Amino acid sequence: MARIAEGALALGGEMQNLVGSSQKAGEQMRESVDYISHITQEMDQIDKEVEAIERLKSLDQS
Repeated sequence: MARIAEGALALGGEMQNLVGSSQKAGEQMRESVDYISHITQEMDQIDKEVEAIERLKSLDQS
């Protein structure tokens, strides 16, 4: 009976470790998504600025 209890405690500890690892992976995933979102916003802003420059150039050539 004591061995079963020890095994259950060990299994519980392993499960806690897995949950902790899973939470950490989830946090890293959220950070990655946030970073990608930020980069995407910056790229969109650059595209808008390039379009504005191209419009100014076309007006200048007219």
